[in-house]
Amino acid sequence: MLEKDAACVEGARFPSCVEIYFRLAAHRPLRNRLDVFLANAQRNGWKAQQHGSGGGEVFVKLSKGIYLGGAGLWLDRYYRPDRAHCNPVSTLYPCADHLFVQWKGGIISG
Repeated sequence: MLEKDAACVEGARFPSCVEIYFRLAAHRPLRNRLDVFLANAQRNGWKAQQHGSGGGEVFVKLSKGIYLGGAGLWLDRYYRPDRAHCNPVSTLYPCADHLFVQWKGGIISG
């Protein structure tokens, strides 16, 4: 898992969100990864709903209290979690699914 500060809100001070890159297990199909992600989000109090797809990913909208977020899970044909030299933030050869979380006010302070 990799966590990094990010800029998800245009015009807001940096960081405006936190991005988290994660891998569940090698060679799990999208449907299984999506089911596990949704179940874990809901078990931890998040409202989570599949919201569409595009750019090789399926999107999930998240909300919990004062936080908003979204997740992108790669379609099976793009997802390569067992790459020897994994770069989670790569969109060329993705090896990790990802999510972001932001405060509804737009600023994350640590």
